[in-house]
Amino acid sequence: MRVLTAAEMKKAEEAAVLAGTSFERLMETAGAKSAAEMMRLADEQSLPNTALMLCGKGNNAGDAFVAARHLAGVGWQVPVLPLLGEEGFSDLAK
Repeated sequence: MRVLTAAEMKKAEEAAVLAGTSFERLMETAGAKSAAEMMRLADEQSLPNTALMLCGKGNNAGDAFVAARHLAGVGWQVPVLPLLGEEGFSDLAK
C-alpha cells in the first residue's frame, strides 16, 4: 500500500474528477472501502463489532460518516464524534 501526502491525494482526487468521477462517488468509495477493511481486521482478530469515528474537518469527515453508515448497516455500534463541531465539515460532508 502506498500512502499519499495531502498534496498528492488532492492531485489524485482532482484527476479522478476530471476523468468523470464525482467527489460524492470518491467519498462513498473511500468510506465503503474503509468500512470493509475495518470489518476484515475485526473478524481476523476476533474484535468486537464496535468503532469510534473521530471526524476532523473537510471531506475526510464525510468519508468517516460513510464508513459509519456502512458499519451500522451490518449491526456495528458506531458512535461518531465531530472533533471540531460541524463548522469544520465541508459542504459535501454535511
